[in-house]
Amino acid sequence: MRAAQPQIVSKTNYVWVSAAFAACCALVLSVAPPGVYYYLSLNRAVGEVKTAASFLSNDASQIISLNPTIWRYQEDRLMDVLTGPKWSHSLERRRVLDATGQVIAEYTAPDFNLSDAHVSESHNIFDSGAVVGSIVIHRSIVELRRNAKLLFFLTTVLGGLLFATTHRIPLHLLQREINRASFLASHDTLTGLPNRSLFKEALENTCAHVGGSGRQAALILIDLDHFKEVNDTFGHAAGDALLRQACKRMSKALPEDAVLSRLGGDEFGVILPPRETSKDATAIADVIIHEISKDYRIDSKTTSIGASIG
Repeated sequence: MRAAQPQIVSKTNYVWVSAAFAACCALVLSVAPPGVYYYLSLNRAVGEVKTAASFLSNDASQIISLNPTIWRYQEDRLMDVLTGPKWSHSLERRRVLDATGQVIAEYTAPDFNLSDAHVSESHNIFDSGAVVGSIVIHRSIVELRRNAKLLFFLTTVLGGLLFATTHRIPLHLLQREINRASFLASHDTLTGLPNRSLFKEALENTCAHVGGSGRQAALILIDLDHFKEVNDTFGHAAGDALLRQACKRMSKALPEDAVLSRLGGDEFGVILPPRETSKDATAIADVIIHEISKDYRIDSKTTSIGASIG
């Protein structure tokens, strides 16, 4: 038995929604992690450089206070301040300048290049409340940027995968719901058979197909006898179960190319494509009556119905 096929609603109108959602998710995943990493790391570097400049200026101020007149010539002691163990891990250039901007002491880490990306901070050196010089620190952020670019590359790949996934899955789910809605609109919810509107469409297509061929198709209308008594006696749940069993029997009795539809209540329709003789349709109708008239077992109870066919 062949079921008439409903027209599937196009998903074109919904594609942009899924694509926009997927693109937003992919964009957030691609940009947010490296952006947040770069922002936090940069602020951390700036904070560390400010702290280092403050500590170094305090240390330098202590040296100057001991020898305020000759501190400019104490380069070794100032170098010890600049190269203390707590500051040696950073890729930096540190300078001690006097009030005129002249370099008194300088430490430059290996591989540091002032032309590379860096952050800078200066802090004044005081002696008895007067500014006598400054500490200037430049810290390289080349590695920070390199890590941010690598993270951006990885998150972009993940974003692409996320886009492909979130773009396809919603479309798949949406198409499934569209197909389900289309099926429910054109099929009987109890039996799953095509309803009256889809049956009418299938009948019109069959008539148009055989119109100029000289062959004849068959239309069989079936009415279940005594079905109302089953409903009244055993209840609607039992009546529904009987209808489903009756539909299965009719489906088995019909050829593969036939269309079986529930027209309403206990009424059914069958479309038989062109046959060689009208006897084929009569034989099929007899089989349907025979199958429907067999006993039904429902909730440990036995009942039977008949069928009128025209």
